[in-house]
Parts: sequence; structure tokens; C-alpha cells
Amino acid sequence: MGVSASLMAQLNNASVYTIKDVAGVLPASTTTQPNALFLQVPDAVLADKDGNVYITDTGGHRVWKIDKTGVATVVIGNGSTSNTAPATGSIAKNTAINQPAGLALDANGNLYVSDRGSHRILKIDTKTGIVSLFAGLTNNGRYNGDGRPAVLADLNIPRGLAINPVDGNLYVADTGNQRIRKIDLKNGIITTVAGSTVSGSNTGLGTGTSFSGDGGPAIFAHINAPEGVAFDSFGNMFIADTGNNRIRMVSNGIITTIAGRSLTNKEQGLDENNNPIMIVGCTLAACITNTSLGKPNFYATAAAPYPSSCFLRSGARYQSSRAAAMSSVLWSETAGIL
Repeated sequence: MGVSASLMAQLNNASVYTIKDVAGVLPASTTTQPNALFLQVPDAVLADKDGNVYITDTGGHRVWKIDKTGVATVVIGNGSTSNTAPATGSIAKNTAINQPAGLALDANGNLYVSDRGSHRILKIDTKTGIVSLFAGLTNNGRYNGDGRPAVLADLNIPRGLAINPVDGNLYVADTGNQRIRKIDLKNGIITTVAGSTVSGSNTGLGTGTSFSGDGGPAIFAHINAPEGVAFDSFGNMFIADTGNNRIRMVSNGIITTIAGRSLTNKEQGLDENNNPIMIVGCTLAACITNTSLGKPNFYATAAAPYPSSCFLRSGARYQSSRAAAMSSVLWSETAGIL
């Protein structure tokens, strides 16, 4: 089918943009040149009002700053990992951090980093380079502490961070605790603003098994492994409800879904009791044949309790985790079995 006249006209009149790398290359050593940095699984990017760009180099256990002249420097991280909170007065660039994820800047230019591997949030004074513990009492990855100072509360794999432009406070996607939590920057007190369970779905992402609450107070809703949080200029909060495959909005304390939906049992290859659906009459050999023919909607197991059986799957990580809990799974993607 040919290109329509209207579309061709739009293409002919369209502006031409050039895309280029700002940072990252394989392989390289530590350097001050951004496009020569060896970034490993960069997770978050944040720009400040002066044109500086901050990057969480999650796999490299560092946070980088690229200034407006293009020079890259380490903000925090020495390349090693540590589950110990930084000592008072520690220099950030010499301090170990474990899988930094989210970033946020407050009105005074302080940088907040979610140290997800250590279940903490660190605060860096960008003027002095000093780092301090801001939230997360232990590295145990659990939930407690609402109503207390954030340094005495526990977090569980904190990821996304954001400053609400209306109240000026820091909000945290407390991923492992299935909650969004607020830390008051004036008094340091932490509270939950969305999410009401710490169990969520322990079988992986994509299940939608802990979704509820739309149309009601956000603090009573169930969210599943939230990874991101953001705000508009009116203070409405947007949550990446990752495990429920949704984007949800909290406005005046009420939560709704604005994009996405949860998977049905059928789409996940599950029956009404949340058990994997066995393909009757399908042997292990036939399952391998199906996947090798580019039909990756099956997975096979060669161990108890369902030896040499074939099951439907949805392709979601949930299904492989669910199957792994049942038996030793030979996971199949598009050809053969792994």
C-alpha cells in the first residue's frame, strides 16, 4: 500500500533532527569525556536548571554528572558496592553505593539518590560533595517506619524519586514494599501516600494479582512493584504501577488508572484458580517443535510434578517464575529449550 498524499506532505515538510550519543560506549575506562564512559545499565537521567545532567550508572555503582561544557565527573560511587550507610561527613565520590536507581533535586540543589541495593536513600550536597543518609535504617529490605523520621524507617528496593513542585517534598517508589512514600523535607517524617500491602505478587511482574482501589483513596489501593513516580505542575502524582502494567494517577488523594490494564488469567496462561493451563495431548517433544517453529506461546517442564508436559504461557516474567516454583522448568523462547 502506498504512502498517502497527506502523510507524504507531512514528511516533506517535517523538520530534520539529528540524534547523537551523550554518554556511553563499549568498552572504555573511566574518563572525563561523556561519550567515552562505560555505562552499565543506566537507569535514570535528570537535568538541573543550570544545564547539568545527572545519570545513575546502576551496574557501575556510580552517579555521573555531565556539565554544560560536556565534562563528566563522578558525583557518588567508587565502583564498589557496600551495604553500610555512609559515615557522617563522607565525600560522595569516594563512597560506595549499591545499584543507584532514582534521582531527584530539591530547591536548594541537594541531590537525592535511591541506593536500591542497600534499601536506602542518600542525600548529596552538590556544593560540598558531602553525602549523608537520608532514609532507610537497615539494609534488610522490609517495610516499617511510617510516621517516624525517614532515617529510622525501612525501605525495600527503592527506585524512582520525584519532588512534588507544589509541596516541595520527596516521593519514593518503594518498589519492594508496593507503596509510594512521602518524605517531608522540613521535618524528615516518612508516610505512605499510595499502596496498602507489602505482599503484592511474589511470583514476578505482570500478573496484576495485587491490583485494586481505582476510584478510592490511594492509601487503600493495591499497587504492584511500582518503579517510577512523577508530578505535573498541579501536584498530581503519576505512578508506574509496573507489576500491574498500568500508569495510575493520584489527584486529591484518589487513585485512578490512566493507561494500561492488567492481564487476564487467560492471557497469562492460567485457569480460574491461577494454575498454569496444561496443553492436553501435547508432549515435551511437540512443545519443543512448536517453539522452534516460532510459536513461543508454550513452555515445557521435564520434572515433577508434571514431567514431559507442555503448558501455555503469556511471555510475561510472571509465568516463568510461576512455573519455576512448580518444577524445574526448561524455558523456551523461540528455538529449542534453555
